Amino acid sequence: MAAAGDNSSHGLLFGAGTLLTVAFITITVLVFNTAQDGAKTATAKFSTVNTELSQAEYITYDSSTVSGSTVMNAIRKYANGNVPFGVSVQTGKASTSVWYGKEISAIGDIGGTGGGSIQDAINETSANYINPNGSFTSSVVKDQNNMVRAIKFIQK
Repeated sequence: MAAAGDNSSHGLLFGAGTLLTVAFITITVLVFNTAQDGAKTATAKFSTVNTELSQAEYITYDSSTVSGSTVMNAIRKYANGNVPFGVSVQTGKASTSVWYGKEISAIGDIGGTGGGSIQDAINETSANYINPNGSFTSSVVKDQNNMVRAIKFIQK
């Protein structure tokens, strides 16, 4: 038969083991929650950086002065009908701007297909002729999600 001292020792060891197990589980849960919060923050920051990088190619057109040849290159690069993007150009001869690609509203909403053509842009007799040596001020149009949807050029 076991002595009463042995039962007490076993009881104390069992109680101490239980307390250590509960403490270990508590610490593990706290560490997991902290790591989870850190992972959420890192994911949000990564998403922001990813969006900024995807929009970085348009930074050169934001509130800057560019040449007519740069305008033509932008039309060729961005104004294809496959993407929801537009390029607006107002030359010194034209009274209104012409859209190449898609028409985009001032708040970035996508409209119909623009009426501009490359042929008019390179035809010196057209009001929409883009002089490669001309100087244009440029700006970008962003939608409500802060995505660039259009570039606007106005000849100086």
